[in-house]
Amino acid sequence: MKNTKRVNDSQKIGWTAESGCFAECTNCQTTEYLSADEARGDYDMEQVPCHDDDCAKMLCPSCDQFQCDACDNTFCAEHRVFYSGLELCGACMREALEDIAQDEAQPKHTWEMSPYSHEGLVN
Repeated sequence: MKNTKRVNDSQKIGWTAESGCFAECTNCQTTEYLSADEARGDYDMEQVPCHDDDCAKMLCPSCDQFQCDACDNTFCAEHRVFYSGLELCGACMREALEDIAQDEAQPKHTWEMSPYSHEGLVN
C-alpha cells in the first residue's frame, strides 16, 4: 500500500507500510527513502532544472540528462543532439549550423597558375 502526496511538480512524498517514508522524482520515479528526521521536516530531493527555456522538468541525479559540450548547461535527454562527437543542446546546435552556413556562403579563395605570369600564382 502506497500513499503519496505531491510536494511540487517534480517530487512526491509518500509513505508505505513496508518501507516507511520516501521521496519520489516524478520524472524518472527514482525513490529516496527518508530518515525519521527528514520525514518530519520539509524534504527537498536534490534536483536541477532543465536549462531549456520551454522545458519545466526538474532533474534528480538519476534522471536521464546531459551537460552541453558547448555551453556547459544541464538539460534533460529530450534536448540532446549529437554532432561531430559532441553532445549539444538545441540552441548550441542551431548556432553551429548557422556558423557552418555562414562559412559556406563566403567565397572561397582559390589560387591558379597564370600562363602569363613569371611569378607563378595569381589571384
